[in-house]
Amino acid sequence: MYIREPLIPTLKSFKTTFKITYKNSTGTAFVTNWNNKQYLITAKHIFFDCNSGMNVSFNIFNDQNLDIQSLVFFHDNSLIDIAVIPIEKICDEVHEIKTSNAFPIGQECIFMGFPLYEFLKTESDIGTFAIVKKAIVSGRIKNDENDYIIVLDGHNNPGFSGAPIITHNGEIKNAFIIGVISGYYFQPDKNKIWIEEENNKKKEVEFIVNSNSGIIISYPNEYIIQIIEKLQKN
Repeated sequence: MYIREPLIPTLKSFKTTFKITYKNSTGTAFVTNWNNKQYLITAKHIFFDCNSGMNVSFNIFNDQNLDIQSLVFFHDNSLIDIAVIPIEKICDEVHEIKTSNAFPIGQECIFMGFPLYEFLKTESDIGTFAIVKKAIVSGRIKNDENDYIIVLDGHNNPGFSGAPIITHNGEIKNAFIIGVISGYYFQPDKNKIWIEEENNKKKEVEFIVNSNSGIIISYPNEYIIQIIEKLQKN
């Protein structure tokens, strides 16, 4: 009888996932290979004031604390929330990225990142590593602009932006990345309160609070590959 291995992060997962800071923006980044070249992948919105091809300075922190200056590249479609940064080799092993038809809908996945970094981080004898969360791949949809989005059922927090989404097809040694966390979907909830006015009168006021819906928006690997392949042609 075949028993599926539990989906847990490996040391490779931890050692290739970093906290990234740019000016006053903080998120998560991870390293991958494509055609024997390493790239740092994160969310585009971390580089909030940059254009594609700009030379930027930023920091990554994990078991390595590095000050990096490099070009940062975005997709031609400005709505795709992915940034790709060519870097010198900094990791001996990295997870493979696969296209979005490599996993079934409903499959369990994990994502790793650095929310509330000063308080939530894994301390060990060999370094400081990301926090891990689990989710389910709920669907692969198209938005109004015809972009593909991977929707996860889980709970996201600020700081996970740019985090890798990792799964496997049976064996943890074959774990691979399927996409990049962008953020959580806001659910507008209607609320009502009574406000006291003059003459002891009260008025009912309705207002909307945006809450975390439990739906996580992420972008699939094909957009990473499109950005990298355009770079390697130029």
